Amino acid sequence: MRPRATFTDLPVELSEFIILLAVHSRALDDNRTCASLTRTSRAIHVLVQPSVADTVFVNSKNRARVCATTDTFTSTRRLVVDSDLAPEEQSLRSLVWSTPAFHSVEMFQGPLWMLHSLLDFCTPVYVVATAPGWFIDSISQAPKSGPSRITHLSGPYSTSFIHEYLPGWVWNFGSLTQLSHLVIGDGRDDIEPRTIMRMLPKLLALPTLEYLCVCVSRLWHNGMSELLAFAQARNETRLWASREADDCLGLSEDPPVIGERLLQRDRD
Repeated sequence: MRPRATFTDLPVELSEFIILLAVHSRALDDNRTCASLTRTSRAIHVLVQPSVADTVFVNSKNRARVCATTDTFTSTRRLVVDSDLAPEEQSLRSLVWSTPAFHSVEMFQGPLWMLHSLLDFCTPVYVVATAPGWFIDSISQAPKSGPSRITHLSGPYSTSFIHEYLPGWVWNFGSLTQLSHLVIGDGRDDIEPRTIMRMLPKLLALPTLEYLCVCVSRLWHNGMSELLAFAQARNETRLWASREADDCLGLSEDPPVIGERLLQRDRD
């Protein structure tokens, strides 16, 4: 009987492919296991470490370690910051301002105070705003190009980001030149429904917008009918609505949509 082959018997190219496939599939959900894998051997560390640094989670347990190893995160593409980190926010913000760490972030999920700092140095594409936080003491109080590459914006505080961060929000959304998918509403950010309704015409005028979903909170009693009337009056097929507060437009390369289209497209 032929002895069973072990992992070490595989060709180097195949074993590397398997390891990287496992790392990439688990990077967002199980970064701790991926980090443990880097300590298996020097060869695996060299192979896996760039992928581990590609996606970084920052929470109260690892914040100090992250701030102490800044060189590791110069090429990080995906950054997830725990929404409960507000008491330690200054150290993370200082890290971004004083080092090259996280200046290459393309996908961000976390509180607005961290997003505000990142936009001074990088141009993310996918943003999920999970918690509040507004500070005017950043290096540049109104970044010129920070939001310009955002294509997907969602999260409980996405409306707050547009309402409070972008200059001239009532009449000008010119910074969001690439925005294609947007989820606003939710109700957790205390933005009134009438404010959302005032924002809709300008948001729908964005040149690249394909999908705009408004999350209708339970406190917005006539929200669905009001949005439907708006869509019908403008023959607007890009407007969707959802009764659920869903943040699923997250850090996926191919994020799903939520809610229901209020006005169906005419069939050819």
